[in-house]
Amino acid sequence: MVPDRLSYSEMYLDVFKYESKWTESWEAYNVYRPDLCLAITTHMDYYHTRLRQIKEQTEYLALNFFSAKDLLSNLE
Repeated sequence: MVPDRLSYSEMYLDVFKYESKWTESWEAYNVYRPDLCLAITTHMDYYHTRLRQIKEQTEYLALNFFSAKDLLSNLE
């Protein structure tokens, strides 16, 4: 799970993002910690219902962000 800010907004499916304000500062984290903990434990408890989304997310990251494909194609 990642905050919905910076490059994460374009890299991750919405289901794997949480509200940016929850971790914008230490003070905010302390306020929203219960929300973040609930989101994490819910994902853990119901991971089997998200297996398709996990696979989709993994493939998307591998193809679009963790690959040198574009760099290598420009060298030819």
